[in-house]
Amino acid sequence: MPANNGITKISSSTEMSASGLALLSEVEVELKTPVDEQVEPITVVESIPVVKESFLDKSLITQEPAEPSKLEQALEIVTPQSPKTLVRETTAFQCGAVHGIKTIDAANRLKTKLAELKAKNFVIATSDQVSNKYWVYLGPYRTKQEAIDVNAKLRERNREGYFFSNNEVRNSISLGVFSSAVNAQRLQARLNELGYRTKTWHQLLTLFVLTADVPIDAFLVSKAVITDGYMIQTCN
Repeated sequence: MPANNGITKISSSTEMSASGLALLSEVEVELKTPVDEQVEPITVVESIPVVKESFLDKSLITQEPAEPSKLEQALEIVTPQSPKTLVRETTAFQCGAVHGIKTIDAANRLKTKLAELKAKNFVIATSDQVSNKYWVYLGPYRTKQEAIDVNAKLRERNREGYFFSNNEVRNSISLGVFSSAVNAQRLQARLNELGYRTKTWHQLLTLFVLTADVPIDAFLVSKAVITDGYMIQTCN
């Protein structure tokens, strides 16, 4: 007869075994270990490392690399290449002019010196500038040896001069050169008082100008020009 809890009461052993099996199949049974039962300890076994082996498929070696897709090819075409900037060191130049050069030989010597200092584009030309030279001299003498003997006597009196080699006053001895006629005449008068029979020779020289492109920051260029007694100026 069913009870209030829904469990059928079993009266006989036969019914117990049949009904018990049915009940055990439907009821969850919880097994509990007795408290006094000893549990054997668990032995930890160290794990053995696993070695992975990789095998190379030789068939893959002979395979050609895959061709890039059309998209990759398009990207390679349109990818801009950064331009390479070439930087070249340049020297700044300016036009410089040296005036008052007395001879063409002196102009050529100065040109060679400035070329070693990286100057370029040289032009040598005569200028409108002229130079007045007034020479006070002794002579001319008949021979060069006679002029040498006279110069030796002058040396004893601390009046040594130098020789002219041009045709007009060859074998003469120069005692001074001036750009002013007044100064030349003063020296001539003083020497005449001392017993020298001096003369004055006037020479008009056409001067040369040397132009070139010279480095702007070249201090050595200016120094070389000044050493030769000139000044370098910017071209007009």
